[in-house]
Amino acid sequence: MKGQPDSEWLDAPEFSFPAGNRKADFLLHGRKIIVELKTVTTDQQPKVDRRLDKHLEETGIIVFGTIASTQLFDDPAESDRFHHKILRDITRNTEEMCRSANDQILQTSQYLGINATGLLVILNESIAVLDPGVVGYRVCEYLNMKPRSIDYCLLVFESHEVSNGGVRQNQMLSVAACRTVEHLADGYIDQLMQRWAEHNGSEYIRQQTHDPAAITYHPKR
Repeated sequence: MKGQPDSEWLDAPEFSFPAGNRKADFLLHGRKIIVELKTVTTDQQPKVDRRLDKHLEETGIIVFGTIASTQLFDDPAESDRFHHKILRDITRNTEEMCRSANDQILQTSQYLGINATGLLVILNESIAVLDPGVVGYRVCEYLNMKPRSIDYCLLVFESHEVSNGGVRQNQMLSVAACRTVEHLADGYIDQLMQRWAEHNGSEYIRQQTHDPAAITYHPKR
């Protein structure tokens, strides 16, 4: 973000926000975009393990080796409910990041007196249990709430790859939910993704979908 030609870093000395004011991280595109970057740092695997251990203890099931978790249930509906609880567990932090970023973008916009597009960037460098499609789904849930100051979210998951003609490469998932025409920034977001692909030495392939979970992601080897 710092390397973008039109980037302004809000932690730089020239920016002085009043005490108690929450601020975002960057201004981009001639102050037309306010960016807040959140990094996933907590491994969610222990939450999954605790819930599985509790289920095994309650049912008396003993597992040898590796099996699909669906085999732990006789009732498919019960299996679905269990997996839904796990997904909510491991993505609870996603909602917290969205809520925090929304507040920071809003306060930055108000303090600087600018009507800017809000962009949240979520970076996951290594936590493989956190699937990009699942996180994208939770972000979509939040962006459907009103009111909000986040118009776009970029999921940068260096922990995962997607298949491209048999070759796996890094991916970036963009979730868009603009409030008004004046906050549309599709072209600029597209440029950011192209630059990110170039930075990683990857081919830039643009694919649109209404279901982020429909894309097949692979934990990075």
